[in-house]
Amino acid sequence: MDITTIKKLSNQKKLIPFLGAGFSLPLGLPSWESLIRNLAPSLGWDPDVFMQSGNNNYLQLAEYYISKKSKGELRNEISKGMAIDPLKLSASLAHKYLVELKPNSIYTTNYDEGIEQAFQLYGQKYNVIRNKFCRFYYHFYI
Repeated sequence: MDITTIKKLSNQKKLIPFLGAGFSLPLGLPSWESLIRNLAPSLGWDPDVFMQSGNNNYLQLAEYYISKKSKGELRNEISKGMAIDPLKLSASLAHKYLVELKPNSIYTTNYDEGIEQAFQLYGQKYNVIRNKFCRFYYHFYI
C-alpha cells in the first residue's frame, strides 16, 4: 500500500493501525524475546534451553509459564521493567505521528502503556477497551 492510499484512508477515518511490540522498542522497552527469556530462571530453566524447548515460539512459552505459575504471575513478570522514560516518549516520532494520525481505533498487542501515555502527552482524549477473551489484544478508541 502506498502512502497516498494510507493518507486517503486516514482522512476517511478508515485506517486502523495494528501495533505490535516493535512499536515500543524505541522507548527502551524489552522485546518479546527478552521478556520470555526472563521467565526461564523462575521456572528453573536456562534461558537458551527454555527458548529452544519451545522452538522460540513466544506465545507457546508464555502458555507454558501460565501452566506452571499463573496468568497473574505472567502479567507481573511482563510488567517488570515496563516503565517508560518521558524523555524517550517525547522524542519518539512514531508515537507523535500516531497521535497526529487521529485514528478512530487502534489495535495493539502491547502490554506497555506507551500509546496511552503518548495521547496524554499530546493532550488527546482516548478510551481503552480490553477484550478479556483475547489475552493479548485490546481495542483503543479515540
